Amino acid sequence: MATLEISDKLGLNLSITPDPASGLAQYLRRDLKVLFTSVDLAKFGMMTLDAVPLDEAQLGFTVSEPVVIGIGKADLTIGGGLAGHVSVLREGDNDALEKDLYGDPIQVGKDEALVALGLTANVSADASAAVGDLKFGFQAGSQIELTNVKPFARAQKTTLLDALKQTASEFAIAGDVADLSSELALFTNPLASVALPVKSEQIKVTAGGSLALAASGSFTGEYQIRATKKDAATVRLGVYRKKGSEFELSIDVKAGVAASLGKTDLIEKLLVAISANPKADQDQLRAAGLGDDLIDAIESAIKAGVQRKLELTLREELSAADTEDAAFSFDINIAELDAEADRAVHCALDGDFSLIAAERVSPLPGVTPGRTILTRLKESPHALSVNLLGIFNYISVSRLIVEGKVLYEESTGDLLITDKATATSVQASISNLAAAPDKLRTVYAESAMITAAYRGSKMAIGPPALTSAHVSFEAHARTNRQTMKHNLDVPEALGLLSSSQKNALLDGLDDFGRSTSYVETRYDDALAKRLFLRDGKARTQAEYEDAGRNALRLLVQPGDDDDYRRGPAVDQGTWDRMKDLGQFNFRQIFRSASALQLASLVSDYTVILWWAQSMARMATVLEEIERFYAATPNPNPRDNRFTALRDKLADAIKKVVGNTRDQFGDPWGLIAMDQVTFPEAAARVLITSAALSRNWRRSGSRRA
Repeated sequence: MATLEISDKLGLNLSITPDPASGLAQYLRRDLKVLFTSVDLAKFGMMTLDAVPLDEAQLGFTVSEPVVIGIGKADLTIGGGLAGHVSVLREGDNDALEKDLYGDPIQVGKDEALVALGLTANVSADASAAVGDLKFGFQAGSQIELTNVKPFARAQKTTLLDALKQTASEFAIAGDVADLSSELALFTNPLASVALPVKSEQIKVTAGGSLALAASGSFTGEYQIRATKKDAATVRLGVYRKKGSEFELSIDVKAGVAASLGKTDLIEKLLVAISANPKADQDQLRAAGLGDDLIDAIESAIKAGVQRKLELTLREELSAADTEDAAFSFDINIAELDAEADRAVHCALDGDFSLIAAERVSPLPGVTPGRTILTRLKESPHALSVNLLGIFNYISVSRLIVEGKVLYEESTGDLLITDKATATSVQASISNLAAAPDKLRTVYAESAMITAAYRGSKMAIGPPALTSAHVSFEAHARTNRQTMKHNLDVPEALGLLSSSQKNALLDGLDDFGRSTSYVETRYDDALAKRLFLRDGKARTQAEYEDAGRNALRLLVQPGDDDDYRRGPAVDQGTWDRMKDLGQFNFRQIFRSASALQLASLVSDYTVILWWAQSMARMATVLEEIERFYAATPNPNPRDNRFTALRDKLADAIKKVVGNTRDQFGDPWGLIAMDQVTFPEAAARVLITSAALSRNWRRSGSRRA
């Protein structure tokens, strides 16, 4: 049996024979020779755990000769440079247990001291990249740390050397199910890649329908596997993501194959979810004789959108900074495991959680699932939005699909079904299925304004049951503090968090990694009307100008690099003078502004005035329509007065289409619209990043 040889530079020589049932005895190929180079271990080793100085409470050591750990082929190698540490932890030392890095921090009782022994190892370069024994999901060449933590009663006055002997003797390595029977209090090791099943569990479509799809996937990042003895028979196995670390997600949606349209049932399921008459729409699609290429493109877009939405949903759950829950947690009673449960636990220790986390009619014997990311996923409301641009023109979903195109938005996963002209204008050059986000934001904003006018006018015949949404979204490969601050300005402008709460979220963080931001507000018919009419009267251009200026004031805050833009937003006199002089004479007002600053001021003025004039123009028409309906509650659609008003509304809308400013697609446009009826619209903001993840909702409230 291999032994652990410990020495220091001052002559200490200590030999420890591992317990036959320990991980070192099972997996250590030959003697492990440890050298403490920077500390007099003989001196500190005779101190009780109470007396070891705090500044010496973590002692690093090296390994003189590389040692292989594993069975058969080499899995792990210890050696080369700093190869491990011994730590003494007392009450108040929780930070040393990486409290801020992983959830559910290990607590140190006031009457105990913990001794942690950690070994740094490298996954063999010859090892397979797949999960497997003693690789814990790591790819070849990765570095991991195996740490055992053992508690000692402070009243026992155990010396550091004696505690080290006991901890090393019982050192556990979770290579197999039997290793969980160790009497060790706890062992930990990080995990790089975890395979898991994901079931979409009725992902809700905005119309209230659902898509029941199965999915599987994996995520890769910095993780910790932790096993803790709950009692003599039970071990708790948990997986914790390292907070603030980057990670990758890969989801594969599993569609059914029993389909009369296409190779899978994705198209049928989507129609059932969003169509008021799915059978008629399915019949119309069959009659249209869609070609295989078109069917494949539609199915691919739907699948890509669902996969991206699931990835974002899981990323949100994994990134939640305020949770201390494990990503996965299972209580395991070794004695009660049957063959299937034993295999599931074994695979979990290898880094594959697909078996142990899978849903079953009957639970695995001896395995009790705790709260996991899948639990939170089911409890949280997550929606796949299906945006039907042009539905008022085509009426049926099937006709829009046949004569249009199905795309998905890569940063959100939301689906877009639209006419071919719109699809061509927003389609990304890099993908036949994806929409370009900058172009799509503007189209969404324009459509939100036009749709609100249609719904508010009651001119649309047989509108679908989908609620109208104004959407804005962004994605950043790298996100610094300033960018995240601007993202958080949006929920603040919607009244979903305070300035102090925003500052607390930003405190101490400079790099948020990759991030996505998604914002939406929703309007029903009644609220859409109130966007244009107040007590039956058209809102004025001045009201819309005030709403636009308020949005600018909320999103550009004191201390921002561009806070010079706040002047026209907060000072009525400045705004009135800008209107009097016109934008070509703004230099008379802003004499000290640079050319770039002046251009920004002109841009703000132009978009606010364009939007206010467009809204006021449509509001005037809606007031006429409202008076017409009051006098003629059930008009004949062919009535000359009715058609004249409809044409007048169409003319007002035409003045919007094609003239929409790109800035209206930014969060400013969404906030400006929201300010008109604030806070009546339902609102949602989702921000995800490696360091910060939050989901805010506003149910909306009606003014008295």
